[in-house]
Amino acid sequence: MPYESSFTVLESNDAGEATKIKHFKHIHNLMLSPFVERNVNGCDGCLLPILGPFYSCSFCDFFLHKACAELPKMKDVWHHLCQKPLALISDRVFRCRECLNVCNAFAYECCGCKAKKCLQCVLALTPGPRICLKHEHPLFYYRYYNGKCNACGYTTKAAFRCKVCNFVLHLGCFSLPITVHHKCDEHILSLIDHDDNSYSERHYCDICEESRDSNSWFYHCAKCDTFAHVDCVLGKYPFVKLQII
Repeated sequence: MPYESSFTVLESNDAGEATKIKHFKHIHNLMLSPFVERNVNGCDGCLLPILGPFYSCSFCDFFLHKACAELPKMKDVWHHLCQKPLALISDRVFRCRECLNVCNAFAYECCGCKAKKCLQCVLALTPGPRICLKHEHPLFYYRYYNGKCNACGYTTKAAFRCKVCNFVLHLGCFSLPITVHHKCDEHILSLIDHDDNSYSERHYCDICEESRDSNSWFYHCAKCDTFAHVDCVLGKYPFVKLQII
């Protein structure tokens, strides 16, 4: 598969932006759509909420973030030991070699050893310093590092680490969705890194109704004051589509 775009431009606007495309992972043409405030659809590429421009299919419920639609067919990944290029795949159930999550959304598969890596890990492990929205300094990935993750509190074997201060994140915690949908709340939930409120009644999860550590990251709706454990919101298989189109 050549190093080329994942889609063919069928129509574009005066600014040169592709407004109608044919993506190689979908049978119908896709149209560029503006962000809608209360859009409840998720992206079929990464399975995360749509909070910006996206492509949609007028024949079936298929949606792609603009960024997901623009992912290359082939990608070189520096941390992959085989050193062969990786090809974009979808709709194959597998366990990611890096984070061990089960996935069937967009992912990359090695053309040599056939190892599969989820999209979140491929993007997170891009060379160079990485930016975490919950930390002011850049983070660097260490393949071998024993420390305590600031998000979940568990010991790490590999981690993103800040060189300025003692801030450490698991690969899985670094890749946590900043915003998510969940049936416990009609609004989008946001990832929060701490809770300054000392009122003990707030330190419970509204999904499982068990206590939560105020120092661990959690999801929260500011409008409804909903609090929830990360695992309760994401579930056991957060990157598995229930319906394959």
